[in-house]
Amino acid sequence: MVEIIEDLKNGTLVPFLGMGVFRGVVAKDGTTIPHDSDSMILALNGGRAMSPRLMYEYSRAAMSLEQRKGRNFLVGMVNHIYTKEYDLPAVYELFKKIKPPFLIDTNLDDSGCKIYKGV
Repeated sequence: MVEIIEDLKNGTLVPFLGMGVFRGVVAKDGTTIPHDSDSMILALNGGRAMSPRLMYEYSRAAMSLEQRKGRNFLVGMVNHIYTKEYDLPAVYELFKKIKPPFLIDTNLDDSGCKIYKGV
């Protein structure tokens, strides 16, 4: 573990973070933050499932919603999901202490930015 932390600190190991880091994260209002494709689709579509073809991956569902309801709807839903107040997931807390020089974060929130706040 010490070697992994050193590799993270010196940049020879670059973390790649995806939606899974939000598994089990609950916002202050009691809603869960999406942590996989299905939970993201349900969050974008008001808790309702979509057709099996669209439930396959959230990018398909998002494109369908954008075509039907417009980009502003989709942007509004994503903002609604990720502007809720929630505690920083554990992996971000760890990286906040380590402060790796590089971090690839594919999530749609600002948790990755909070790691480097004040740096």
